[in-house]
Formats: sequence, C-alpha cells, structure tokens
Amino acid sequence: MATTIQILKTVKPPLLWEPKPKDFTNAFLESKAAEPNGPNINELTSGPKSVLHESLCILGRCLPPTEPAGRETGLVVGYVQSGKTMSFETVIALARDNGYGLVIVLAGTKNTLRSQSEDRLKKDLGLVNGSDHWHHFSNPTKKLRSKIEGRIDDWSKKHSRKSLLVTVLKHGGNLDKLTEVLGSVNLTEVPTLIVDDESDQASLNTNASRIRTNRVPATAMSTTYERILGLRDVLPHHSYLQYTATPQANLLLAQTDLLNPSFSELVTPGDAYTGGYAFFKGAAGLTVDIPPGDVPTAQTPLKSPPKSLLSALRCFLLVAAQHALTRDRKSLKPKDRNRSMMVHPAAATASHKVYKGWVERAYRSLKKMIGDEHTTKPAAVAAIFQSEYASLSKTHPGIKPLGDLIEAMVEDVFTDLDHAEVNSTPEANEVDWTATRYWILIGGANLDRGYTVEGLCITYMPRALGGSPAADTLQQRARFFGYKKSYLGLCRVFLQAGVRQAFTEYIEHEDFIREAVREASRETPAGLAAGLHPDPDA
Repeated sequence: MATTIQILKTVKPPLLWEPKPKDFTNAFLESKAAEPNGPNINELTSGPKSVLHESLCILGRCLPPTEPAGRETGLVVGYVQSGKTMSFETVIALARDNGYGLVIVLAGTKNTLRSQSEDRLKKDLGLVNGSDHWHHFSNPTKKLRSKIEGRIDDWSKKHSRKSLLVTVLKHGGNLDKLTEVLGSVNLTEVPTLIVDDESDQASLNTNASRIRTNRVPATAMSTTYERILGLRDVLPHHSYLQYTATPQANLLLAQTDLLNPSFSELVTPGDAYTGGYAFFKGAAGLTVDIPPGDVPTAQTPLKSPPKSLLSALRCFLLVAAQHALTRDRKSLKPKDRNRSMMVHPAAATASHKVYKGWVERAYRSLKKMIGDEHTTKPAAVAAIFQSEYASLSKTHPGIKPLGDLIEAMVEDVFTDLDHAEVNSTPEANEVDWTATRYWILIGGANLDRGYTVEGLCITYMPRALGGSPAADTLQQRARFFGYKKSYLGLCRVFLQAGVRQAFTEYIEHEDFIREAVREASRETPAGLAAGLHPDPDA
C-alpha cells in the first residue's frame, strides 16, 4: 500500500494524520473483493478515487488517535445506493487498525434498516462466527455495563487487541441507554469513532427552522439531536462522521450548530454504478409513465389491478427468466445472485396490502396459465409478453428469444420466486436474499432510505410527489439506483410523469450540491464552515 500512502502526502488540505492500512483492513478488502457481488480488488485499493484512498482521507481528517482528548465532525457524501456502507466499513476497519478502541454506528431510525446494517457489519467485519478483532454490542443497556467496562479495560491495558463495535438504533430511548452505559465507563484515552448512517434523517435539530423564525426558544432541541449531543458529551476523544447521499439539510446547518461539520469528503462510485443520469437523462426507454387513471385515489378507487402494474409484473418475469438463462450455474458462490421487483405505492400500509393482493393474484394466474399452455398454445402465451419483450429488446439487444424466456419461467423462475411485504406491520416479512433468487417486495417508507434491494430491476412506484417534497426526500426513494451497469437495459422504472420530471430536475440540483461539497473539501479546516455557508446567516 506504499503507493496509496504516497498519494496521501499530496492531499490538499493536508490530513491531520496519516492512517495506514494494516492486516485487518487488507483482509477486509480482500474478503469484499471475493464476495459473489463484490467489487474488483483494484477498484477498492488502487488510485486516488479508490475506496481505500478515500477512506484513508476521511479517517485522516478525523481526530488523531494519539491525541489525549478532543472532538471532530465530518460530512461524507455519496450517491444513493453508491457504496456508502462500503466506505464507512473501510473507515471502521482502518480505525481498528490505527488505534481506535471504540466504534459506534448509528444504524438507522427503523428496525428493518438497523437489522440490515447490523447484519452486514457482522458479516463483513467477521463477527458472524466469532472474531479475533471485535467485541460487538447491539443496542446495549445498563445490564451490559460491567461487560463493556471489562472489554474497555482489557483494550486500554492492551490485554486484548479487540476493539468494541456498538450498533444502536437512532432513537431517543436507545441512545439514552447507550449514553448511560458509556457515561459510567472510563473512556479516557479511548479514541472513539461515531458513524451516523443517513445522518440527515432525525440526527439534525428539526427545530432549526422554528428557531430561525422565533417560534421556539433558541435552545430548543429535537429529541434525537439532543440525545446525540448527550452521547458525544460522554466521549472524551471522538470523531463523528455524518454519512449521507442527500446532504442538503447538513449543509444548511448554522455555523454555530454543534453538528456543523468542520470537513467534508465525497465518496466516488465505482464504474458499474448507474444513478440519475442513467435513468433520467441517458438511454430512452428505462422509465415508463403510469397513466393517471392507473393511480387509485380516495375519489376514484380501483377495483382491479391497473394495467401498468400487470405490465411491470410481466417485465419482471421476463427479466428474471433472462437472469435464469445467463447466470453463473457453476460457482458455489455466483456473483449477481438475485433479481427483484419493488412495488412502492404509498406510505400508508393499507395500500401495501391492496397491491400485494393484486400482485399475488396476477402472478398466480400467469403461473397457472403459462404452466398449462406453454407447450400446447405457445403462440398465445408468447402474445401475452410481446409488448414488454419488444420494449426490453430495444434497450437490451442481447435478450434471449421469447420462447426460451418462457421456458425458463416455467423451469426456473416459478419455482424460485417469493414475495414479501416490507413495512412496520406484524405481517411484514424479513427478506432472506439467499433463500430464493427472485423477489417481489411491496412496501413504503421501509423501502425508502438506506434499504438495499438486491438485484432490483423493475420498480413500480405509483406514489405521488405528495405536495412539494424536499429534494432529499424524493431522492431517497430511488432504490433503483445502484451497481447494475451490466443489466441496465433490462431495468424499468414505472412512475407518474410528475415524479419522473422531479427526478430529472433533481439531477442538476445534485450536481450543484456535490460541487459545493467538493469545493468545501479543498478549503482549510478553518475555512470550511464559510465554504459550506457562503451566507453567514444561512
């Protein structure tokens, strides 16, 4: 890694210190490259835009572990579904290698997201089958105080080389309990790293606008914001990293705000990433307008599934069949394992049940008819898919013949497809991506921010804008962004015309935001706040 370290010496402004990738970080990156859906090792480690180099820069702007006390705050900005988790996992690995004894991950505001993030951290950092490098605590309470104190003491006295990893739901009660535990433990000279995943959600003071308009006292704090400040107050030596793909709210913080970052860094996506440009300004045909008459309202409810939903389902079955015919069948750990469809009708869970019922009935009907008639009436079965097949052929010329796809549906897809309702209701399902290859997910907010839908190719989103949603709120619905360059032509996003236009306009806005962050990152630490806030009254 000598080349990477040499590049670090040219970074402007200079880093506070120069972390070094050691055994754990190197093993972590090698294991990620070896995963079924893992990136290339060179993409992870080579060059100034590699995951390793950017992670070294991020940690190098944090408080040096050799300093006795202090605090630092940084903002790290990526694209939606671009690899922010990979970035902060690499930073965590480097922190462990370079003398940080405690890492705290604020893992989302919903249990589905916390569970997904926690499971990935445990798998990626080697905690699943026991670890020689970490002690892990999830949502700790005072019952674990003595155990945590003992682990900290062992680390401080170098009796153990294991650092502590704490994952916690970003919720007032959970943060209170963690603060109570850590506040009673001697953390002097224990360098700590806090990673706030989706930091623009709940972490910031939601009373800020009301304070500016004098509707509440200047000292008013929202609950989660206050709890995060309380947690930071019991950590003598720590750095707080705000990770987000939608940093608008972070950038609008007043310079006096206690979560205002003193530095910022960008996360560069890999070459296979496809985001807003690919879907809304790239090749035509990847987005499909949902007609107004296909969107149920209180005044005009629908008694049967809309035609556009049925078309989206047929698209998905074709794409799943294409995957079945082209996927790697020889490897025990094949790359690109899943294909999925997401139905995102609205925030209200009642609508999820309606759409789930429509999808289930339509799927059962298609499965039975195709199974019964694909050999006796092949032309009639092919005619059902002809329109969607013609569309997919235009954007993905390498698609297999329609007859072959129908055979693959019967032989592979229909026997390996499941569906799940992903929301906060008791009927909601946990999605085990290894259990089956093809999934149809129906949900709302729980399929928004931070949730990863593996192999997502077909998105059906009749959800309206809902007035004038914030740009960051809209962008977090784009679960269809991600690393799918190899099958981009097989992707479709069904949405209302107004929503499509809003996404298109957001792309230019996103460019402006990232350029502001890029320029701010070139400033000296003392000038960064002014760079982020050109207007001192912002």
